[in-house]
Amino acid sequence: MLFVDKKGKKPMSEREIVAQSLTFLLAGYETTSAVLAFLTHLLARHPDVQTRLSDEILNKIGKEEITYDSLSYMPYFNMVFDEVCRLYPTASLIVTRKAARDCVYGNLKIPAGMNVQVDVWGLHHDTELWEDAKKFDPERFSSTNKDKIKPFSFIPFGAGPRSCIGARFAMLETKIAIVRVLQKYRFEQSPETKEELELECRGAIVPKDGVFVKIVPKEQVF
Repeated sequence: MLFVDKKGKKPMSEREIVAQSLTFLLAGYETTSAVLAFLTHLLARHPDVQTRLSDEILNKIGKEEITYDSLSYMPYFNMVFDEVCRLYPTASLIVTRKAARDCVYGNLKIPAGMNVQVDVWGLHHDTELWEDAKKFDPERFSSTNKDKIKPFSFIPFGAGPRSCIGARFAMLETKIAIVRVLQKYRFEQSPETKEELELECRGAIVPKDGVFVKIVPKEQVF
């Protein structure tokens, strides 16, 4: 079954349409929901970070409605978001490229047509690139420290001209969801909260058994 374009351009087959639809679901929903799960887990486990993030929300937005402009400058949220994506790069197993021509890097030769998968997880947890790599530390991405990060050692959305086109939208979705919650509630650890999450890959890297935290109303909401 082919879907004919009135302008005479090459139509998409039914298989291509199904493949694109699956990509939208995996790239647009699974990854963002996983980031939100990891983020809530880490905020519950690190109340100092959560307090600072809540203070930024209070200072930047307060009781006002959330708008694009109000979300556009939240430097600490950006730091937290990047550190979550460093620790848990949900799409790290789907960053692949096909060599358009023969390439040689030192003693390594990559022939034209070979598919190359980037080890994003390995890059983000490499102790030669990241001090205390297992530690959740948003300060790595502060204005003071961000310039010290080696190029292409942090690529949660890929890199180059074919990097993820949804990166900004994913951050916007995440900010809206977290801001709405933190305006009135806080995350706390529950008896079921795990110190270390067990992970599985089903296209995206996700918590195997889910994330368990308590959502507690704030005494004074803003």
